[in-house]
Amino acid sequence: MGEGTPKDPGIVDEMREQIRQRRELEAALRDSQDRFRIQFEFAPDACYINDLQGRFIDGNRAAEELIGYSREELIGKSFLQLGLLPASQLRHAVRLLAANATGRSTGPSRLDLRHKNGHLVPVEVRTHPVKFEGRTMVLGIARDVRPSLEAQRALERSEERLRAILAASRDAIISVGEEGRPVLANPAAQRLFGLREADLRERPLASLFTEESRFALVSAVRDCLQGRGLGEGVVLTVRGLRWDGTELPLEVSVSGGVVGDDDRFAMAVLRDVSEREAAHLAVQRSERKYRAIFETAPEVIALIDAQGRLAEVNPRVEEWLGYDPEALIGLTQAELMPMLGVSQEAAETIFARRRAGEPLPPYKVELRAADGTHRVCRLSGALIEDEAPGGPQTVLLVTDLTDVERLEARVREAEKRESLGHLAAGIAHDLNNILQGIVGNLQLAQARITDPYRASENLSAIGELTDRAGQLARRMLAYTGQPPLGATRFELGRLLDEALPALTELLPGGVALHVGGGPAGAAIHADHEMILQALRELITNAGEAFQGSEGRVTVSWQQTLMPPSDSAPWAEHVDLPTGEYVVLRLGDDGVGMDAQTLSRVFDPFFSTKFRGRGLGLASAQGIARSHDGDLVLTSEPGEGATAYLILPLAPPE
Repeated sequence: MGEGTPKDPGIVDEMREQIRQRRELEAALRDSQDRFRIQFEFAPDACYINDLQGRFIDGNRAAEELIGYSREELIGKSFLQLGLLPASQLRHAVRLLAANATGRSTGPSRLDLRHKNGHLVPVEVRTHPVKFEGRTMVLGIARDVRPSLEAQRALERSEERLRAILAASRDAIISVGEEGRPVLANPAAQRLFGLREADLRERPLASLFTEESRFALVSAVRDCLQGRGLGEGVVLTVRGLRWDGTELPLEVSVSGGVVGDDDRFAMAVLRDVSEREAAHLAVQRSERKYRAIFETAPEVIALIDAQGRLAEVNPRVEEWLGYDPEALIGLTQAELMPMLGVSQEAAETIFARRRAGEPLPPYKVELRAADGTHRVCRLSGALIEDEAPGGPQTVLLVTDLTDVERLEARVREAEKRESLGHLAAGIAHDLNNILQGIVGNLQLAQARITDPYRASENLSAIGELTDRAGQLARRMLAYTGQPPLGATRFELGRLLDEALPALTELLPGGVALHVGGGPAGAAIHADHEMILQALRELITNAGEAFQGSEGRVTVSWQQTLMPPSDSAPWAEHVDLPTGEYVVLRLGDDGVGMDAQTLSRVFDPFFSTKFRGRGLGLASAQGIARSHDGDLVLTSEPGEGATAYLILPLAPPE
């Protein structure tokens, strides 16, 4: 054995055992350190080790992520050097270190750590004193409380919203506990019953309702509290009792729910339906008023259902036309119109407007009574848009105009006689001037009869004056609306083509005439010369509107139906029988007219020009009306004027 080897074998074995045990302890310590390092490194919370002066010894990955500093940036620096805490929290941090120095753990403590980028991170910190290599160190655990704070704030916001909803709700809301008493009542419920929330909580729910309403309401609440029909809800109509005993109609929706494991509740939403009940009574009163008006109205009122059948008609139809109202109910429009003598054209107009959902503008029709006589009536209607099961209905209003027509005819005749009186005075004035010219020329002719050449000049002047007298007579006849004697069938377009050169000569220089055209074959049955005279008057009037400036006169025509659509600019100025018509449009871009001038353009002998006697437009209108048509003029200052010559379309040959 060597010199340094113990001679006693027992000592050798003991030394070997000590070496083995020390190696095992070292291995166990390394394992423990490795486990601690792993737990420390991968802990979900931020973990750090610092000394009692606040200098960082170590930190895990979560700590790096929490405050944005790498481990290398942290180690050796204190939280003061890094500025991790706001100045207001430094004193608290020092107190925590002092407690750790005495061996005490701290926390949880609410602190705000300043991230490397400058924003503050709210954390909950716990600290524990630990021995490390013979020195007292501090193991700190910082938990990011932002998620919990957000959850808390979300809960608070939710509660605030719920409180706001309850406060703002116009409906009364009462939550009922298992003992059958209100546990919550929003302001609307307090106003509804006139009681404070504390007073409502002291009362059984049943005491807030009349005796006949209690059973159904209490049964619905009991079912919800016992878990039957949770989430389904029941709607009841009951009568509530205010604090002073007055009753009020209520609509109550009762539903139930569960909070937590088995905390059941019932929720009642109450709505005051006093206004709805009052509205229902108002509807009943309105219905009675409507029925009284319907039964006693001086006009015939009829309702047509969505299928086009007569649904209802008032008794006036029997008084006027002799038809039994009950016998008419159920008839379709196609059956009613021929029975009443309405023309096919008028019936098609009514059907088309009704199918399109358009209002029916007032127009005249002749209705045949049960005894075969006819009455002049005004028919109008409108669509009643509602949500009735049968769909929208159409209301027709029929007004008897027979007596009114007779009275209006007499008034028109009187007005015409008065107008003709003015006309006669004007004619006398013009004819007197003409006759004076004739007499003067005759006297001169007599004095110069020795000179045939000079006498012929006077005789020619007499002929011209005679022609003017003839034109004046023709205008007077046209104005009076005498029926045409030489009426023939001809196309309006062909007439314009033939007369275009002569009509163009009537316009002053610088004013062009443009014929825009219209549908081919648009024929009228009229006096050719009278229609041509009306065109000359319109062209002459249009040319004078330019007052020496340049411009353009445009002529076009189209076919239309009576009654016209509301979009026609002349619709409100005519009242012609139902049928097909030709509308000749003659427009100019001259100076236009104001409303006062426009209202008098058809008055005989009214004129705004120095020349002429104001019979042009009056005679043109007379010609149109003598052919069962009309003439309408529209204008605006600075916008020119447009004439519409409306004549009946001739039937096919």
